[in-house]
Amino acid sequence: MASTTYTGLDTYVVYKKETAWGTAAAPAGTDYVDRVNSISTTMKNNRTRYNSLGTGANASVVTNGTFDVSGSISAQFTNPAFFRYLINGVAAGNAGTEADPEDINEVNSIGYTDSTMCPSMTLEYARNLAVDDEVAVDGVTFTSWKFNAKTGEPCTWSADYRGRYVTVAAASALTYTGPTEEPLNFTDASMTIGGDTVLKMESIELSGNNNYNYYYNLGSRFLQIPTMGTRRYDFTITVLHTYDDTASSVSGVELRGMMLGADGTATVPEATGVPSECGDIIVTLTEGAATGDETVSFKFESCYIEDVSEPVEIGDDGGPVMLTITGFALAGLTNSTENTVIEYYTHS
Repeated sequence: MASTTYTGLDTYVVYKKETAWGTAAAPAGTDYVDRVNSISTTMKNNRTRYNSLGTGANASVVTNGTFDVSGSISAQFTNPAFFRYLINGVAAGNAGTEADPEDINEVNSIGYTDSTMCPSMTLEYARNLAVDDEVAVDGVTFTSWKFNAKTGEPCTWSADYRGRYVTVAAASALTYTGPTEEPLNFTDASMTIGGDTVLKMESIELSGNNNYNYYYNLGSRFLQIPTMGTRRYDFTITVLHTYDDTASSVSGVELRGMMLGADGTATVPEATGVPSECGDIIVTLTEGAATGDETVSFKFESCYIEDVSEPVEIGDDGGPVMLTITGFALAGLTNSTENTVIEYYTHS
């Protein structure tokens, strides 16, 4: 008699991009996602029970409904290349050096022309033990994502996904090789608005939603290839509230002014006209400048500050005032004919 207990310590997560809808790919043990913290999957048959007149109180027949598979994943951030799938993008194929950084650019289609479409993937998680336990979800696309950076903590990301089909196996789990890099953190990070550095930041959250259109066809229980919806980007930052008129910098006072009007000096809300942008937003994280260190930038244009929260209270620490600023961006930053959301390179 065999008995095996599975734990998160024994579980790995790998993926591989697909070349056609409805055909699962086969990840290798080296096809890691990132430094994964968690993964969850929910499968649902959506079956229907039926009653009819004259057959009593109990349901008498059952039919299958659409098959749903969905879940979420979270990880420490070391692998910017994976964000291609989160933002519905393509990799430009650049050298990935400081002189020629790799770009992840927006595209508006899901499909299998690699230079102009974002493909679906097969996402697999498994345990390689005396009795393996392997779950492979194909047709995976990511509906929404979040990136978080906070002082004193590693940078992390999370995403929600939906898939087409599930295959479960009790054998053939892989020998896993995960990332060896440490996660990027906020120690060597900065954020600029309109080219000026935001001062005394405590945290930032970037998020996106692809609003995919998911649908089923007559004759199949399984999801069809989704189509792109309206892309949305949002951000939330927390800063220590200060006044600072240092050139090329943005203080809490100026951020509040940007919410009210055209620049950081506004003191009353705009009454008429087109809303004022706050400027392009760029968040840069870097390991350092040594050979092999990586630098990653998130880039957005047409950015607007939507609200500012300013709680004031006394405490044992004297009650420093922290501003929480939320807003949105309309697109990744224009880069020639593309809109680039992520740029990254390795120092040499």
